Amino acid sequence: MPVLYAPGHTMRLTSRGTAMSGLNGKVAVVTGGGSGVGKATAALFRKGGAKVVIAGRDAAKLQAAADEIGGGPDLITVPTDVTSSAACHALIAAAPAAFGRVDILVNNA
Repeated sequence: MPVLYAPGHTMRLTSRGTAMSGLNGKVAVVTGGGSGVGKATAALFRKGGAKVVIAGRDAAKLQAAADEIGGGPDLITVPTDVTSSAACHALIAAAPAAFGRVDILVNNA
């Protein structure tokens, strides 16, 4: 059974893919959130009750992922090229500006 871990919180996935967690109200930043593993991780965190910031280079892909995940006001997108130090600083500043803090960082890009 796959397990995702954030300090103080464990998220187990059942065979049906449902999440059971204590992530409610936590704030997660997920790089590479526009597709694949990053998008799936963001979706699981939202399902677990976390507020999520997804980042990636392609703004249109990020918006499509956000629409698919359906996070509403608890999910924001921040176009980010992780090879740029300035873009990374802007990403990490965006999360607390939107949600007050960062509890979880998933480096998937």
